[in-house]
Amino acid sequence: MSEILKIFKNSGWMMSSQIITAICGFLWTIIIARYLGASNLGILSFAISLSVVFGMFMDFGISQLLIRDVSREHNLLPGILNNAIPLKIISSIFVISFIGLILYLKGDTKIVITVCLLIGIENLFVNMNLIFSAVFQAYEKMAYTAKGTLINSLILLSLVIICAYLNLGLIGITLSYLISYIISYLYLRIQVSKKIYSPKYKFNFKYWKLLIKRSIPFGLMNLFNSIYFNIDMAMLGFLTTAFSTGIYNASYKIITILTTLYTVYTAVIFPVMSKLYKNSDNLLKLSYEKSVKYLLLISIPISIGVFIYAESIITLIYGKSYISSSIIIQFLIFTIPFLFINGSGGLLLNSIHKERTNTKIYGTAVLVNVLLNLFLISQYQELGAAISTVVSEIYIFVLMFILIYKTDYHPSIKILYDVIKIIISSVIMGLVLYYIGVNLWMGTILGIIIYFICLILLRLFDEIDKSIINNIIHRK
Repeated sequence: MSEILKIFKNSGWMMSSQIITAICGFLWTIIIARYLGASNLGILSFAISLSVVFGMFMDFGISQLLIRDVSREHNLLPGILNNAIPLKIISSIFVISFIGLILYLKGDTKIVITVCLLIGIENLFVNMNLIFSAVFQAYEKMAYTAKGTLINSLILLSLVIICAYLNLGLIGITLSYLISYIISYLYLRIQVSKKIYSPKYKFNFKYWKLLIKRSIPFGLMNLFNSIYFNIDMAMLGFLTTAFSTGIYNASYKIITILTTLYTVYTAVIFPVMSKLYKNSDNLLKLSYEKSVKYLLLISIPISIGVFIYAESIITLIYGKSYISSSIIIQFLIFTIPFLFINGSGGLLLNSIHKERTNTKIYGTAVLVNVLLNLFLISQYQELGAAISTVVSEIYIFVLMFILIYKTDYHPSIKILYDVIKIIISSVIMGLVLYYIGVNLWMGTILGIIIYFICLILLRLFDEIDKSIINNIIHRK
């Protein structure tokens, strides 16, 4: 039970930091967009996208490998960390140089090359932050990762405001990103050295080769995820108008905010699941079952609520000019439950050394998503992209369900009854809200009350759930 309590304690830290980061991100996005204008914003966005694509060649998936292995055996940390740091630095220098060469040969302007190189250097520190955050995840000390995220977000927002006020231009904004990540890197680096282990650079090329070989499946999965979650907007840009792309992007940003819950939970639970795999098959299975149950407990009612209040939510955030985004969000919102389940399944597969299988699933999902987008975007524009995203998530769910069911860690039949109870409670909540027609704010409060009354009447919470809740409430 102590492992489960750690999950909730770490989730609290991560959730708090993610909420503050989301607010800061929303603010600096508005400030940057209004200050830079479309052209300069386009340069910055291009630079960030380029760094994301090439980011895999800076990390190779080493951070996730470290989380999995070190969470089980802490004595592995010195070997991985001491070699990973210089390996990342050297690979990052090559990647940044390659980006600069390509842009120079392409004939891009000086400002474009400069911004891309600065963002490339920033990405070096992003990846260094990943490795130190991975150490804290492996040791289940997520408070330090959360504080590092908070430091980065608050400094970036402050610097962006200063740059806009002093009119420091595109370079000033770009340097804001770089400086904020350098400062958060210094914080994480110091805390890892003080609390866990002080790294020493090692140049063991045989170990580097082994490290890269073992981490490549994680790296490829990250690459596929990057393509998978960005290809729809890129294809909309090529195949349709800027208006369609903007309408879709407005809806997709809401989905991104909601996936904060999934991001926090998966970041916290992966090291726990990895350790449980070594120590107890029963606990790992229980951890997976409870992950599915709790994530669906959150995601299904949220999806139904957003579906009902789509127009109100879009108008509240973006204004009436974006009202046509409401139908897009009504489709996209149903990716959330599948995204949450697929995330838990992916963590389970990674934890039991089936990361190659996980990579293959997302690799084929990228192909399915691209083919669907090619056909549906040409027919239905932004609505087609939304449909493609939902179908792709269902495709991943089906494959993952089949593969997990063949393992010893597949959930028991009881989880099916729990999911049915969650769906029934959510539908009842949705029907009541739809027919009484209250506004968004009243609907949110009333919906939560109705939903939990239904869950209690249907007896969703078993003795283990009650024990977890009781321990959280009364923990010292």
